[in-house]
Amino acid sequence: MKSHAFVAVLLVLSGCASQIMGEMVGKDISQVVAQYGPPANVYDAPNGQKAFQWRMENSYVMPTTTTFNGYGSNYGYGSYVSGSATTTGGYLGTDICFYTLYAKASGKNRWTITGFEPPRAACE
Repeated sequence: MKSHAFVAVLLVLSGCASQIMGEMVGKDISQVVAQYGPPANVYDAPNGQKAFQWRMENSYVMPTTTTFNGYGSNYGYGSYVSGSATTTGGYLGTDICFYTLYAKASGKNRWTITGFEPPRAACE
């Protein structure tokens, strides 16, 4: 799982994922594995190619925020405050992204990247 988190950091820091994936077209899959670690999934595509897929999971915390709208009065022997409070946030979220590269056979146990599946917008 640590290697997948590392891939996530590299993709985020290096620019948009589609641009990075586009730069991999024409390279041997071993170069990608050497740079980003092993894929989470590998499966056969119907056209004889293989799909290599990396999975990235990001967790984030949405902090709790409370906004108070009130009014009050201060008297010589006491005080009071009245109003309303609205609290938002306060949860842990997770986002899962998949990055898929397609490759064709280019020799014994060799695969050349021919294309990629564009990730969903939130994963760019």
